[in-house]
Amino acid sequence: VLISQYRIYGDKIPHWVVVSGFDDRFVYVSDPDIGEDHEPFTGSDCLSVPILRHEFDLMARYGRDKLQAAVFIDKKAR
Repeated sequence: VLISQYRIYGDKIPHWVVVSGFDDRFVYVSDPDIGEDHEPFTGSDCLSVPILRHEFDLMARYGRDKLQAAVFIDKKAR
């Protein structure tokens, strides 16, 4: 899902994250960019990061036109 980093990092730039799950309160994302400002960093720091659903809904709209983009992957073998 394409998100705006503004609500996380204060940067008004688009950023791709992988939605790895969700429940009633949170959307869980894998964000490979999370480690740059967090020390010490381990690979697991970027996996299943919980974001409140309301916040994610706001983040998943980009720019004045509130554009949205997502890539869906189906794991069915062909």
